[in-house]
Amino acid sequence: MGNNRDTDGVDEILSVLKDSQAKDLPPLRRAELYGQLTAANWTESQIAHHVGRSQPHVHKTLSFLKLSEPLRALVEAGVVSATLAVDLERDHGDNAPGIIRQVKSLTRGKRHVTAKDIKVALSRSPKSLDEEELLAISARLLPLLWHLDRAIPAPDKPGYLTLVLPKTEVDSLLSLREMLALKEPTIADDRGERS
Repeated sequence: MGNNRDTDGVDEILSVLKDSQAKDLPPLRRAELYGQLTAANWTESQIAHHVGRSQPHVHKTLSFLKLSEPLRALVEAGVVSATLAVDLERDHGDNAPGIIRQVKSLTRGKRHVTAKDIKVALSRSPKSLDEEELLAISARLLPLLWHLDRAIPAPDKPGYLTLVLPKTEVDSLLSLREMLALKEPTIADDRGERS
């Protein structure tokens, strides 16, 4: 590998990756280090050889670098594995973070969302609703859709819109969320009341 590489930087990266505690590196940090090596013109095979891993492992780990910021945040928070996040982003695009958050709220205290949790939650998706439930959903969503034309840019959040809805429509959406069991678990206080 006698190319003109920043050998000091490469040596430093390799020492981190070969360190006795390297197995405890967070997946996104490992991906960043692999990414730095690829930026120094290393191939996946060369990285794998030098860090004692397989080429498919290096390839998969590098895919973590393509995760959107919301998914990276969920991975860093330990809510979901990087591998599952990549799979969900591939299958569901921009909806992946919302799916993970919703499933997390349904797992009732589990720290980590698994592929099985996602599969169970998605199996309860509207695709499995009967005709009466679909009509109820449509009746609640149609009025909301008419308000989308009046959405205005949020002043402090580029890329976000503010939507003003009548309280009756918000209440309708909340009842829809309950009907679909898409709500965060409630916490009971000492008297057994919902909070």
